[in-house]
Amino acid sequence: MKTPSRLSISLFLKVLLIFSIRIDIATSHEGCNFIPPPLDSNEIIQKELAAQLRINRRGRTSPILCTQCINIDTYITVFSNETDAGSEVDQAKVDEQMQVLNERFADTPFRFNTVQTRFEVNNELYDSMEDQEEFIGDAYREGGLDDLNIYIGGTNSGSVSFFPPIQPFNDSDFFSGDGAFVSIDTVPGGVSDCCNMGLTLVHEVGHWLGLLHTFDGDSCDTSNPNDYVDDTPQQSSATDFFCPASRNSCPLLPGDDPINNYMDYSSDDCYTEFTPGQIERM
Repeated sequence: MKTPSRLSISLFLKVLLIFSIRIDIATSHEGCNFIPPPLDSNEIIQKELAAQLRINRRGRTSPILCTQCINIDTYITVFSNETDAGSEVDQAKVDEQMQVLNERFADTPFRFNTVQTRFEVNNELYDSMEDQEEFIGDAYREGGLDDLNIYIGGTNSGSVSFFPPIQPFNDSDFFSGDGAFVSIDTVPGGVSDCCNMGLTLVHEVGHWLGLLHTFDGDSCDTSNPNDYVDDTPQQSSATDFFCPASRNSCPLLPGDDPINNYMDYSSDDCYTEFTPGQIERM
């Protein structure tokens, strides 16, 4: 039986998010093609979220206190090709990646429980998962609405996560593309120059739980809501996968860019935090 807290993730996040967004990171993890949601859709979502947050805050002294951790069952599929099957990502590497995920979410209520790891020899999907996410979801997805599926593919796979659209709960199409897709290069010890500590998955799971990029909207205009989180400073551009001492893309506004935030595009050695506002939104 699913606990009420886990069910609430499904009913709250996946019903309120009434659009589907695709977030792509290029194969080298050094670029992103983000299709922003329609403004009117975001406004509807924000009204619903604001109402829910008011309810959640009643009688609470901190927005991130949880009386019961939210355990998310996680299913992992690793693609390899016939030549390199099992040579790049084995069970020990998967376990290390999941340890990183749980460590970086330790200040949130979320805990990720690995239910199953499946290793699939598939040359085509190993070479590139890009634009095949819905096919992969149809063929390999496991679990229910509140379960996370992680797919690890080859160097050319890039990294992707989807916000789920609203669908009838008995509609199998709902599951297509649902999950987090990452390149083998970004797991701990991978060959990516900027992002080989396993934190690309942390970023993608942040999207899966409802977070936008901290630079969403690419604007210093305070009428632009950016990521709709009050405690992430306004940011007009991504940090572009390095770790500067500091950065301020909106110098006339309070606060430096959140270069240490998992939802920026910094290098892995820069990432340290989700903010309380982001945790509350998730």
